[in-house]
Amino acid sequence: MGDEFHLHRLGARRRLAGAGLILMAEFSVNGRQYRSGMMPARTQFHVMRRMAPILPTMQSAIMASMKVKMAQDAGEPITGNAQEAAVSAGLDFIAAIGTLTDENANYILDNCLAVVDVRQDEFSGKWSKLRGPGGSMFDLDMMSELEIVKEVVQDNYGPFFQGVAARLSNAVAA
Repeated sequence: MGDEFHLHRLGARRRLAGAGLILMAEFSVNGRQYRSGMMPARTQFHVMRRMAPILPTMQSAIMASMKVKMAQDAGEPITGNAQEAAVSAGLDFIAAIGTLTDENANYILDNCLAVVDVRQDEFSGKWSKLRGPGGSMFDLDMMSELEIVKEVVQDNYGPFFQGVAARLSNAVAA
């Protein structure tokens, strides 16, 4: 393994290399393999700041869709209420996205997509930047782009939100 330490968790591959920690999550969207890297801390801050108006509805949409997915994965029947809740939360999230200025929406999308690599083909193992100077190097439809951005957001902000939740629960318990 050399300088690399591999840890598989929820489909993510994290590598420890050299003097610094390099975090990357591999994921698939529409049959194509991607991996996301970490944004610089200041970029994370500014992306989060621009995402602030949509965070509550984003959380609700993620939680509602996770409940449906967990039930599906467990082979349980999906109730109409669960599906309605997921659809309603998704529509609320879409409405919240509509409140973002073009400048803020582009800032979020551009910075999230800037840390993504795409696998060239299954056999060579070569990766290329998803976005080169001046824009995307690969054609993506809107839903694929949003799915990729969701993965980057989860990878970059998941640890932050887990830390905040742990601190809040410790404060309440104290």
